[in-house]
Amino acid sequence: MAKLLKTGKAGRPQGVTDHGLQTRKHLYTTALRLMSRYGYESVTLRMLAEKAGVSPGLLYKHFRSKRDIVMTFYDELSVELAQKARKLHTGNWSSRCMQALRLSMRVLTPHRKLLIGLIPILVSHSDDGLFASTTRYSRARVVGFFRLAVCKADDSPGARQADALARWFYMLHLSIILWWLLDRSTQQQATRKLLSLIEALLPMFDLGFQWPGMERKLLSADRLLQQALLGTT
Repeated sequence: MAKLLKTGKAGRPQGVTDHGLQTRKHLYTTALRLMSRYGYESVTLRMLAEKAGVSPGLLYKHFRSKRDIVMTFYDELSVELAQKARKLHTGNWSSRCMQALRLSMRVLTPHRKLLIGLIPILVSHSDDGLFASTTRYSRARVVGFFRLAVCKADDSPGARQADALARWFYMLHLSIILWWLLDRSTQQQATRKLLSLIEALLPMFDLGFQWPGMERKLLSADRLLQQALLGTT
């Protein structure tokens, strides 16, 4: 587990002892376990302190709200993905992005039950939502994960196209996650079939780059994405 001690930043704050790190980790893992079992809304900080065997005061020293815990959770996942980006095999950008999509699903699978409970928060306009300003560090890491998949490909396009593709694969990745969380098929077989279908269709999209004006359309769509979901102008 990455040692994330502050929302949006990886690392160890000055003055934090090993005992403090262990206490925070214990509180964090206990919180995730409780939220996975009872749901985000049902878990209170008082319940967390009781189950973790600490005083409310000690809990507040590490996490002042459930939002802090969710922010740390986002960070943990984004850092893990960023670290695994080096494991992508060589190939063209479409094959590397498919590797990235599948790798992301493997990272998220152990947390499926917890993520199901967080769906209302993930898609909300609150400060806990995926597109809130408070989640920009985590979001940037995941976009960077897909950007690396594109930029290190054998057929990597220019920098502007790579940025646009990375953001669109980030959005595709979020759409697949939502599908997967709502997937009621046996062992989420429908999600695996969806990934296979996307993999079969990607080479056609790759060929589309050869069409006149395709680059301009991609960049135009990217501007719309940033305006609608990332808050840029």
